[in-house]
Amino acid sequence: MLSTLRDKGAGILDITPESEIEYAEHCRTADINTRPLRDCVSYYNGEGKAEPGSLAYYGGPAKWHELRAMAQESMAPYVFAPAPDLSDAAQ
Repeated sequence: MLSTLRDKGAGILDITPESEIEYAEHCRTADINTRPLRDCVSYYNGEGKAEPGSLAYYGGPAKWHELRAMAQESMAPYVFAPAPDLSDAAQ
């Protein structure tokens, strides 16, 4: 990714709002599908009152790597922008 930033002359990397929403929805679904882990009473899940999507990612490493590989192959989720000019900021 650092090579891609350099090749594009970019200093800022972000993702599209649509990609962020899509991934957040995936994480929420993964959390809902692992509801027993969320609903048990423990310190780690707010004594069983944790909201869906508020805990760790339980979507599995295979799905995460699949999404990462697709993003890196297509580059569609990424937004590249030039670095801000900070030359005046130091004065």
